[in-house]
Formats: sequence, structure tokens, C-alpha cells
Amino acid sequence: IKKLKNNNILPDVSLCDVNKKQVKIKDLIKKKTIIYFWTKQADSHAFYSHKKVDELKAKYPDIQFIAVNIHNSQEDWLKEIKAKNYNNSIELRASDFEELKNKWVINKVYRTMIINKNGTINDAFVSMFDANFENNLR
Repeated sequence: IKKLKNNNILPDVSLCDVNKKQVKIKDLIKKKTIIYFWTKQADSHAFYSHKKVDELKAKYPDIQFIAVNIHNSQEDWLKEIKAKNYNNSIELRASDFEELKNKWVINKVYRTMIINKNGTINDAFVSMFDANFENNLR
């Protein structure tokens, strides 16, 4: 957890995009970024988190949103994105959940991370469903 302290650089983990290309999180972060997590196994959370991002994007157009799928195969993940029309975020998939769990301390899908535009952590332990979440975005 010490690694995820505010103002530290977010550690790199194995992520891939919809084209099966490995991506480095630091290469994607050019502005304030919200990273959130989802899995088909928590279907209502997946739906409502993407819906919440629609609302947040309308209010905060300068913020970038990255959705990280944590449990599904590449094929299932792509099917789910298409079936649910998840297109409001940069969609990525964790290639190695154990690595993600260890480096980003992800043990629940309900967590959100706020990353500053320079790639440092603003807050790695928040929820976009918290009543005060938007105070972090202003």
C-alpha cells in the first residue's frame, strides 16, 4: 500500500487494449485520469460504473476515464464491451490479475483511483459512488 501513496507514480502493470496490444498506463495518462474496475461477474456494478462515468464525463470533460476489466478472458471482455456498448472510457483488460492485485492492491471491483496528469497518484483508494467523490475532481 505504501507504493500507492499520494504523489507517488502509479506502478506499471500488465494491461492490454481491445486489439490485444500491451499498453503502459503511464503512456495513456496525459491529463487528470479516473481509473475504475469492472468484471462481467459483477454485472450491475459494471453497468452502473459505466453509467456514472457518462454523468461525470458530461460534468468534467477535461478528465480522462480508463476502465480496467479484472477477470474476464479477452474474448468475453470484448463481447461484453460490444453487447453493453461500453464506449465512454479507454477500455483495458488486466492481463495478470495477481500482478494487478499485488501492485495496485485491487481486491474489490468497487475501487476507483484518481491519477494526476503527471502520472502521480492523487488518491488510489476512493469510490466514484461516494457522496463526496466529485470534490476530488474540482
